[in-house]
Amino acid sequence: MVQTRIFNVLAVLQLASAGCPQGPSDACDGGASDSVAMLQGHQHQRASPRRLLAMEVNTTRQRGRPRVSTGAFNFSEVSTGAEFQINEDGVWNTYFLPGATIIDKRTLEYGINDKYYLMKYDTTDTCKAGNFEMLKLPGKTITATVNLNGAGCGCNVNFFLVAMPASSLGEYGDCYCDANCVGGNCCNEFDLNEMNTHAVQVTNHLCGDPPTPATCDGDGSPVMNFSPNLFGPGNGNTIDTEHPFNYSVQFQEMIYSEHNPDNHLVVAATIRQGDKVVTNTMTNAALNGMWTQLASGMVLVFDYWESSDMTWLDGASCQAPESCTGNKAQISNMHITTNA
Repeated sequence: MVQTRIFNVLAVLQLASAGCPQGPSDACDGGASDSVAMLQGHQHQRASPRRLLAMEVNTTRQRGRPRVSTGAFNFSEVSTGAEFQINEDGVWNTYFLPGATIIDKRTLEYGINDKYYLMKYDTTDTCKAGNFEMLKLPGKTITATVNLNGAGCGCNVNFFLVAMPASSLGEYGDCYCDANCVGGNCCNEFDLNEMNTHAVQVTNHLCGDPPTPATCDGDGSPVMNFSPNLFGPGNGNTIDTEHPFNYSVQFQEMIYSEHNPDNHLVVAATIRQGDKVVTNTMTNAALNGMWTQLASGMVLVFDYWESSDMTWLDGASCQAPESCTGNKAQISNMHITTNA
């Protein structure tokens, strides 16, 4: 308890003196500069470490909460008991989301600046590969019930995949990595979704070898989204995001011919609410290039972040400056099933 209090004081002092490095405003969609704005929005979503050092302090534009260096403290000894169950081909398997609020072992409740990693063990050590549950999703479908609970303009509720852990500690004292190199470490990333009540988006972020800011596609390709009349608040939309809905992403493996035996991925996102269903698909060479990484296993991350300009995601439905409502979202009843 004493050690915990000392660490909390040190953390507060360090954050107070250093602040939270931050990126510039995201670009807005709309008008004649749509394509340029969308590109800038993705680029500014998660800035590289070198750019972060020169940016104005603002805690609202960076994925996940700011974290200080672990210093002399051994986080691998921290236990939280946050059991989280996933149904895999009919069997409920127990994993851990250290630090998270879990209801009845099958519902994650999380709010602004919360970020959790799916772990095999009850530990917050993010630098040991064996601590993570590596999901291998080609040929499978991942499904969950989503309750956005009013997370509107400026909010980004999501769960996504990254090729953690990085080989060394990043700027925030953990071994997190993604395709925008947040914290200084770069790796492949696949966004199963980024959403609020106005929009949902699926994005593939492929990195070259070795993964660096120059070789990683921070903007993403391909990018899949749904038109506003299919997904939005109110009963005028096919999927009314003011109520819970079922969300699934299917990874379909395709082999085109005996002369071209390489596996190719087609990703299909489907949203169901009662008897209403919307679906969309995406595929391209970059997605095919992600197949090996997805097949070897990636870490599932749950994240909730905010920005005063999230219009690269929620587009014309919102106007900057935006203010995230801060209501806690829920992800529940997660299933991973082998495709028929």
